[in-house]
Amino acid sequence: MKKLKGFTLVEIIVVMLILAILMGMFIPNMLGY
Repeated sequence: MKKLKGFTLVEIIVVMLILAILMGMFIPNMLGY
């Protein structure tokens, strides 16, 4: 299995979803909600 530049499209999507979930969890805590 060859990968383009070390990332596949699926991996990029998964990372973006994880980052979005983490941001959604941590930003409200930082803002005090």
